[in-house]
Amino acid sequence: MYIAPALQAISPWCLTLPQVPAITNIFGGSMVAEGMGLFAFSADWMLIGSHGPLFVPLMSQVTDWVSVSFAIFLMGAAYRFNWFGGPPLPFISYDILDSHGKRYNMSLAMNKDGTENIKGVETLGLPYYAVTYIVGKTGVSLAVTSAITSALLWNWEETKAAFRKTDDPATEDPHRTITKKYAQFPEWGFCLLAVLFMGLAFLCSFLGKSGLSPIALLTAFCISAVLSLAAGFFYATSGIGLGCHAVVQMLGGLMFPGNAIANMWFTLFGSTSVGQSVFMLRDLKLGQYMHLSSLSVVCSQLTGTLVGGFTHYFLMIAILRSQRDVLLLPNGNGVFTGMSLSTYAAESTTWGIFSRRLYLSGQRYAVIPYSLIVGFFLPIPFFLLHRWKPGFGFNKVNISLFCSSLFGAIGGVTSARTVATMITIYTQYYIRKYRFQWYQKYNYILSAALDGGTQFMMFILTLTLQGGAGFKVTMPTYFLNPKGTRDYCYLPSAEQNH
Repeated sequence: MYIAPALQAISPWCLTLPQVPAITNIFGGSMVAEGMGLFAFSADWMLIGSHGPLFVPLMSQVTDWVSVSFAIFLMGAAYRFNWFGGPPLPFISYDILDSHGKRYNMSLAMNKDGTENIKGVETLGLPYYAVTYIVGKTGVSLAVTSAITSALLWNWEETKAAFRKTDDPATEDPHRTITKKYAQFPEWGFCLLAVLFMGLAFLCSFLGKSGLSPIALLTAFCISAVLSLAAGFFYATSGIGLGCHAVVQMLGGLMFPGNAIANMWFTLFGSTSVGQSVFMLRDLKLGQYMHLSSLSVVCSQLTGTLVGGFTHYFLMIAILRSQRDVLLLPNGNGVFTGMSLSTYAAESTTWGIFSRRLYLSGQRYAVIPYSLIVGFFLPIPFFLLHRWKPGFGFNKVNISLFCSSLFGAIGGVTSARTVATMITIYTQYYIRKYRFQWYQKYNYILSAALDGGTQFMMFILTLTLQGGAGFKVTMPTYFLNPKGTRDYCYLPSAEQNH
């Protein structure tokens, strides 16, 4: 919000309780890496809508709430008792840190080609992560592999049927039966696109001097294919995306260690393609429900990809030029934040250079790769319990969603969760149960209108008034536009971000 940004995050606790870090850690949430946003309120639909209160299924959101509530206590205990050892560190940070809790000097630790600067690392020592960050990433690791097991256990017959050609009308989606009469995008066309874009990937990797071998790049493609199955199942059953990039970085670092830049490229082709695959499948399924031909849907997807790619590139260049200093700040400024970039660079550095000294058995953060193994087994007890007692609802326990939501307690701006929860209970429970005709007719249209309108206005404001294109109109400071955090929580580093 431009005129009254304080309405993005209203924390009664920070307004009334002492200005100390512990209060901020629990109740703060107006800025990235500020706090967990417990019982904070927000009037900004950009933040509220990111939780999907009008369209994410109620059971998925209940699972998310339970997970975040559990994570608040879990992370509090991990921070209080310093589970992973090391010096005193910030409660929330997405960067790798040195022994003084400051941002790790990656320029000193890494050569220009992405390899380790041995003398620099000897000077700095091994990096650290905030304890809460490791707990969250452990949950992500558990989620990815448990999603693979869940997809196979709960949908084994459907998975087998997907690899068999059948014209049995009893098992075919009726919408698919209708759309088969229209122009189809041929199966060989998808194979051709896959070969074409894999060739482009090899070309870009070579011209960009990625440091990634052809075998490593092929491995990234294979990992992407497996994870696309898990991510597709996860999205179809929960309505929430499964973040796979941390796991792909982990696998790349363990299998092909020694180069942080190569790890970035490995992650790009191993995890970004997973998200693109899921979005492509989502659009194809939506087109099927709307009785559109697959040919028109794929052509629209390709056109949108080209236009969106160029648009994102030029916007990225403009924002990097005008907001570089803000993107380097740990908390951003409430409009721009470098959280995703910082996380990506930090994880690529630790997995690319320090993977064997931080993550192997007996090392400081070995719990993360071990979580991958444990995750494969987590859904099995609930599957067996459901087979034993089918009426008890064990099939509704989405363990992969529960694990992935642990990171949500500290991920991004956290102030909107309370309001999103209230809206979810009202719409997904009350309106859906007692006003179903209204829900069916207007709910999703309302969600699309609110999301689309808010995102469009945010785009315009960001570029024209808030410095995205280099020109900025600064609002004067007053009680709804405070200097520092927008919820008046104690965060000294935010004073310089305003």
